[in-house]
Amino acid sequence: MDTKIIEGGEVKINSKGKKVRKPRTIYSSAQLSALQRRFNKTQYLALPERAALAAELGLTQTQV
Repeated sequence: MDTKIIEGGEVKINSKGKKVRKPRTIYSSAQLSALQRRFNKTQYLALPERAALAAELGLTQTQV
């Protein structure tokens, strides 16, 4: 597997020349419930709110 640097990020390439994708995140039912409640309340979170929710749920900010 090759790694190429493109515009500030690494892209992993498999032997067939295709990008290797990260596996899909599996959320627990508790995480999904909390995320759904928060989304119903506020669709867009400010960075501090996102960071706090991510820490509370044990997720990364990107996953929130």
